[in-house]
This record gives sequence, C-alpha cells and structure tokens, in this order.
Amino acid sequence: MIGDITHESIPPSDVSSDQMELETMVEAISVASQREAESHKTTMSLTKEIELRSRFSILNEEKNEVIKLYENDLANIKSSDNPDNDQLSKKLEIITPQGYQPHDSHGENDKLMSLYEQAIRER
Repeated sequence: MIGDITHESIPPSDVSSDQMELETMVEAISVASQREAESHKTTMSLTKEIELRSRFSILNEEKNEVIKLYENDLANIKSSDNPDNDQLSKKLEIITPQGYQPHDSHGENDKLMSLYEQAIRER
C-alpha cells in the first residue's frame, strides 16, 4: 500500500504530498470518465432523434404522394363517363373523412415539423 511505503531518503511530508497528488489524478480521471459517459449518452440520444426526424420526413413525403395519387384517381373517376365509376366515386367519397382538405394537412404537417424542430433545439 502507498501509505505503508517508507523509505529513509523520502521524508514523510513528501509521501503525503505524493499520495495527495495521486488521489487528485485519480479524481481527475474519474471526472473525465464521467464527462465522457455523459457525452456518449447525449450523442446516442441525438443520433436517435436525427434518425426519427429523418424517418418522419420520409413518411411525410410518402403520405403526401399517396394523397396526390388518391386525389388524381378520384378526379379521373369523377371525370369518366363510365356509370360504374359513379358508384366507385361515391364509395371513395364515403371513405374520405368529412372536412378532409389535403392542403390543410400539408400545413398541419409543416406546423408539426416546426414544433418538433423547436423541441429538439430547446433540448
């Protein structure tokens, strides 16, 4: 043990000083390790948030494409003279939620994305 080491050429005050220096170094290493662990945790959290943000953007784009396809198909069905299409058109209108405005959903998506980005910045 460090405290048990005695040597005639080293005065007791120097041993105590060396022991304090060693303790200070160990404490500094411990603090640095703790900071590194916290940094790693923050990095992992930010990486997950970035990944989720990317997935959200991709899903939002895909949803917008599906809405456009739906709107185009509905418009094509309505403009067709085929009587079977009238029945299909009515079914599609029933499926469409009341008050659904695709352009409104784009605005809502933009608002949600800006709120999400603001929350990330505040973290």
